[in-house]
Amino acid sequence: FDSYLYLEKDEVLEAIEKVYKSVGSAHVKTYLENNGIKDTIKMAVIIQEMLDPEVSGVAFGLNPNTGNTDEKIITAVYGVGEGVVSGTLNADTFVVKGAWIQKDIVTKEQQGRKGSKGTVMYASVDPDKRQQSTLTDDQIHEVARYLTQLEDALGGPQDIEFAYLNDTLYLLQTRPVTTKIKSKDDQK
Repeated sequence: FDSYLYLEKDEVLEAIEKVYKSVGSAHVKTYLENNGIKDTIKMAVIIQEMLDPEVSGVAFGLNPNTGNTDEKIITAVYGVGEGVVSGTLNADTFVVKGAWIQKDIVTKEQQGRKGSKGTVMYASVDPDKRQQSTLTDDQIHEVARYLTQLEDALGGPQDIEFAYLNDTLYLLQTRPVTTKIKSKDDQK
């Protein structure tokens, strides 16, 4: 679905209409077909205060590449999460299985920041931070705990967007994972 970031008050009504209409877009239709989703999709538009976070990311309550429900996958970038959602920025990836964390720390040259007129601009990451992990172990485990809590509360693994600002975790969005979940026998 379409999203609009950092809007001014007078731009909100037009953006609501565009988001609402995006349910019928070719992109959404292709996504539904590719994922075998035949349900009628209804649109609800959410308006939320925008953050200018230090770190943002996407996390899955299962491994979307393998369907393994024993693993949680977390990806994170510095700044606004648009770069990780769109795939335009290199993101750190964390695989969490119980207390164990596998880390794939990449070089992060750019970060998304609040731009003008509803845009995200890209700025250089401080050279001292480019090779550092975007998330601490405690933050990784905190996101993983919320994935478990959301799965329990909502009845299935979730795909979430999150952000950290001043060491506070913000859950921005959750939806069911659309990856086919493999049976425990298939995961061995």
